[in-house]
Amino acid sequence: MIKTIKRNLAGGRKVEKAYKRLVAELADGKYPLNTPLPPGRELSLRYGVSHPTLRMTIRRLADEGR
Repeated sequence: MIKTIKRNLAGGRKVEKAYKRLVAELADGKYPLNTPLPPGRELSLRYGVSHPTLRMTIRRLADEGR
């Protein structure tokens, strides 16, 4: 149970880190409005996260209307 909790906390931190980087890149204009983001594999490698973690990051952005 402790390992599961630690894993979930670590996953949450990774989502937060990827989220902050992606938000910063969007704010800097790296990805213009109404244009597709690079493929998930590319973003996962760039941010050092797994594809499921990246999906959670993008879902969070979508839920916020970004």
